Amino acid sequence: MAIVLVETLKIFQIEVKQMVYQHINQYLFKHQKDPVKVAIICQKIFEYRATQNEITTMQQLFQNIYRYLRNDLKLGLELTAVALNPHDLRDYFLIQSYYYHVI
Repeated sequence: MAIVLVETLKIFQIEVKQMVYQHINQYLFKHQKDPVKVAIICQKIFEYRATQNEITTMQQLFQNIYRYLRNDLKLGLELTAVALNPHDLRDYFLIQSYYYHVI
């Protein structure tokens, strides 16, 4: 019984992560942002190669995305499984972009 419950929770976590990533991409397309370019800038930030303008732009973008997911889509619980703040959400987006071979 416990093993089945653990496996079910793992599947749920994977589905939640995929759903959040899809919502991020939908938000980017809706606001005419290229997910590949956003992921590349996130990678530059992670590697400490980004300009201050790029850092500020990504901070604002992911604050807006985080607020959109939490407030507009009411994904509070699901969002906490992925990211606790906009900075974590940006890192999550970069990791998922690697996973889905976006960059």
